Amino acid sequence: MAQEGLALKALKLLNTYASLSGQAVEGTNITDAKHSIERSMDLLVTAFENQLDKLFQSDALDVSADVAALEGMLNMDGLTGNEFTK
Repeated sequence: MAQEGLALKALKLLNTYASLSGQAVEGTNITDAKHSIERSMDLLVTAFENQLDKLFQSDALDVSADVAALEGMLNMDGLTGNEFTK
């Protein structure tokens, strides 16, 4: 639910940015508002990147565990050239 609110707010800001960019005059208020929206969009991108990274956190842990298990099995079978003590 909160992400829907974020998406709607972001869409509103982007529409405002487009409207401001279409103005024939670029006054201080328009420039400041556009810069503020740009900073907000940068922050939003960072937040979404962090969220995506968190989504893959458990996958990364699973991969690490699987790799460690595979390496251990290969070492125990003497297939890696590394000495392994049971």
